[in-house]
Amino acid sequence: MKTDPSSALPLPSAFMTQAETFGWTRSLMAVVALSVALMLPALWNGYPVLYFDTIDYVSMGFTWKLPVYRTAGYGFLALAGWAAHSIWATLILQAVIAAYVLFESWRLLTPELRGWRLVALLAFAFTLTSLPWVASTIMPDIFTAPAVLLCLILALRDDALTPARRWVFIVLLGIACMTHPTHVTMVAGLLICIWVMAWLTRRGWPFTPMKAGGVAAGMVLGVVLSLATNWMVTGRVFLAPRTTPLLTFAVLFEQGLGERYLAETCDKPGEYQSVFCPYRNDLPNNANEFLWHNGSLWKAGGWDKVPPKSAEDLKIIIRRYPLEFITGALKLAAEQLVVIRTGEGFRTMGGFIDKEIHRFYPRDEAAFNRARQQNYPEVSNSPIPVINWLHVPVMLACLVLLIGVVAMALWKRERIAATLATLVMLAYLGNAFICGAVSNPADRYGSRLAWLAAITAVLMLARLLKRDADGTSSAAG
Repeated sequence: MKTDPSSALPLPSAFMTQAETFGWTRSLMAVVALSVALMLPALWNGYPVLYFDTIDYVSMGFTWKLPVYRTAGYGFLALAGWAAHSIWATLILQAVIAAYVLFESWRLLTPELRGWRLVALLAFAFTLTSLPWVASTIMPDIFTAPAVLLCLILALRDDALTPARRWVFIVLLGIACMTHPTHVTMVAGLLICIWVMAWLTRRGWPFTPMKAGGVAAGMVLGVVLSLATNWMVTGRVFLAPRTTPLLTFAVLFEQGLGERYLAETCDKPGEYQSVFCPYRNDLPNNANEFLWHNGSLWKAGGWDKVPPKSAEDLKIIIRRYPLEFITGALKLAAEQLVVIRTGEGFRTMGGFIDKEIHRFYPRDEAAFNRARQQNYPEVSNSPIPVINWLHVPVMLACLVLLIGVVAMALWKRERIAATLATLVMLAYLGNAFICGAVSNPADRYGSRLAWLAAITAVLMLARLLKRDADGTSSAAG
C-alpha cells in the first residue's frame, strides 16, 4: 500500500479504496462480532457485571434523581435500559459503541494488521487484558480508552475522513467525554500534548503531523453535553461534582496530611475551624472508610453541606503544606500506575442493588439472582484472583514495554510508532494522575486504560521489528 513519507500512514485515497474493498456488510459483521466478544464476561456471568456505583446510573431514568457525588452523563446512556426495561440494553449499547471505535481504529490507524496477526492480537486483548471485563461492566469506564482512540483518529487521520465521518467521531468523542468528568480532563490534557507534539514535529522531532481541530471540537461538545445533562437532572450547571474537594480531603487524611492540618488548626485562635474539628479523634485514616462508613461525616453535615466547607479546608492545606501536597499527589499517581487488577468489585450485589432491580427492572430479577456474580460474597471467592494471575503481570510488563517502545521509536525515528505510543503513554499517565491524586488509587481506574496501553505496546513493537526486518531484507537484496 502506498504511503505518505511525512506520516508513515496510508494516503487518504488508499483508505477509501480499502473501505470500499472491505464492504459495508463485512464491516457490520465485524462490529457485531466485536460487540459480542466485548460482552463475553457478561454472557458467562448470565447478566451484565455490576459495580457499587451502578445503582445510581441505572436508577436515574426512573427517579430522575442524582446523588451529589455523581454526574448525569452516563446515566443518559443508561436510559437505554430504562427504555427496554432491561439493563442488557445499556450493556449492548456501550459494547456496540466501543466495538465500532475499535473497528475504525484498526481500519484507520493499523490497516496493515491482517490475517493471523490480527487474530493473535484479538486473542491477546480478550484473554490477557482487562478489555472485555471493562466492557461488560455497567460503568462509564468502557469509554475511557475509546476517548483516547477517537483523539488519535481525529488528530492523525483527519485527511482520510469525509465530513460526515469526521462528525461521527466528534460526536462519539463528545459522548465519551460526557460519560465521566475525568474523561474531559484527560482529553484536555491530550489536546495540549497534541499541540506540543505538533510544534515539536515542525522542529524535527520524529512525530507524525497532527491536527487538533477535531479533538478540540469533541472535547467542547463533551463539556456542553456534560453541562446540559447535569442541568436537566439537577437544575444546576456543573461539570464535576461539587464533592470533589471532599474526596481529595479524604485522600489527604489517609496520607496523614489532613490529620496534621486538623491538629495544627483546631481550637487555635485566628485559624479557620474545619467542620471536622469536633470529630477529629474519630476520623479513620482510610479514605473509603472516611467517606462511606464513618458517622462523623454525617454529623458534620453530610454530603450536601460538607463539600463546600471541605473546599476551604483543601485550599488551606495546599497553602500551608505545598511541598507535602505535591509530593503526596505524585506518590498517589505513581501508585495508580500499577493498580490495574481486573474485576474490582466483582462480588454479590445483593443488598446493594437488588431492591432497585426488583422495583425498576422486574423482568431482570430472575437473571440477576441467577447471575454468577451474586454467588460470590467477596471478590476473593470468585474467579477474578485467578484471572489476575495472568492479567496483572502481562499488563504491567506491557506498560514497561510501552516506555521502551517510545524510546526505541524516537531513536529509530519511526514516526507513527513514536506518535501513537507516546500519546497512549501520556494518556495513561494523565489518567493515573487525575484518578489517583484526586480520588485515591483504585483498580478500576487503572484497568480501564491498561488494556489499551498493552495493545499499543505490542502493536508498535511489532511495527518496529517489521521495519527492521524489512530493512535487513532490503540490505541483503
